[in-house]
Amino acid sequence: MEILKASESDSQRLKAFFERMVLPGAIDFSLQRSGSFFDQYRLFSDDFETLIMVDDDFEIAGMASVLFREGIVRGEKQTWGYATDLRIAPTRKAISQWAQKFLPELESACESRRCKYVFSAVQTSDNQAYNALIRPASHTRRRLPRYHLVNRFRIVGLHGRVPFGEKPLPSIRLSEMKHADLEPLCAYLQEQAMHRTLAHVHTPQNFLEELSRWPGLRISDFRIARDSKGKILGCAALWDGRPVQTYVPQNYNGFAQTLQQTLWLASLTRIVRPMADPLEPMQMQYLTHLCCDSPEVFHRLADDAFERVRRPDFLAYMHFRGNWRTLPPTSFISTSLPYGFYMVLPPNLEAPDLRAKSRPGSPMDYLPPEFELAWI
Repeated sequence: MEILKASESDSQRLKAFFERMVLPGAIDFSLQRSGSFFDQYRLFSDDFETLIMVDDDFEIAGMASVLFREGIVRGEKQTWGYATDLRIAPTRKAISQWAQKFLPELESACESRRCKYVFSAVQTSDNQAYNALIRPASHTRRRLPRYHLVNRFRIVGLHGRVPFGEKPLPSIRLSEMKHADLEPLCAYLQEQAMHRTLAHVHTPQNFLEELSRWPGLRISDFRIARDSKGKILGCAALWDGRPVQTYVPQNYNGFAQTLQQTLWLASLTRIVRPMADPLEPMQMQYLTHLCCDSPEVFHRLADDAFERVRRPDFLAYMHFRGNWRTLPPTSFISTSLPYGFYMVLPPNLEAPDLRAKSRPGSPMDYLPPEFELAWI
């Protein structure tokens, strides 16, 4: 086995290998990438490294990627990393050698950028990744990094409105974002970022640069929520990620199978939008760049975005545990998949205090890490 750094010339065979690797869980998923394999990473940053492990026949037997960007971690501006897309071929040789081969290279990539913090998102029922990373076997434990749980989150799907359910408050006014809104919106987002463990650097220039990374995402796709006096209360954007990456369910297991069948039956009434059949692409769009002051503001933003999503697509967003603002509104029919958000640590390093700061006047308040569902 040999470790190589992947380049654009590896895109096609990486896509083929990636699509074959099924992520097991309540829903067994595979992922298909359109265009370049690396377009998914460019949503996050232009600074990334993908390592591939090849066998004696130069066939890919494993891969992993680390992405780097500048942000605010624990109140300080610095580079942080996101480890993603660990895929190991189900062979004894590949599984036994990935830790020895990958880890020195991944550590070197972080050291060269003076990156102290690396995070990762793992589906809690993803047995292959979960067991290999979170609960490694005792004989390999000392060579593996430790995964420290920062928080749990759920990927929530909004599939339809409950008949006669509660309507969003009309006093919360929504407007399509304009260029003139850049300065006040960034000021609002930066104030919110001061109370997060992990956050972006919010300036108009950074905002426009970020926007340019997301194919098809325009300023006009953003909605800004305000009160009657014009004070910003939140924002969100609607984005279709299928030109970059598509989720394809291979199988629904246990309760997920029952739920998928129930949604399909309910979709015949045209009240509910179903999840895809096995082997069919998931028809969903993302509620992204989400920030809000209250559940009422979130309800208003989510309801507006759902109205803009055409059938048969449903709406997906990320809800972190403890963030009471983004709980699914009771007026929506929703589904969810559980994930863990982890900090990746060297074997002998203690985890830093990553508790979110409280905002003045609200000691029990909580603001989650600023992390996008579309990056997963």
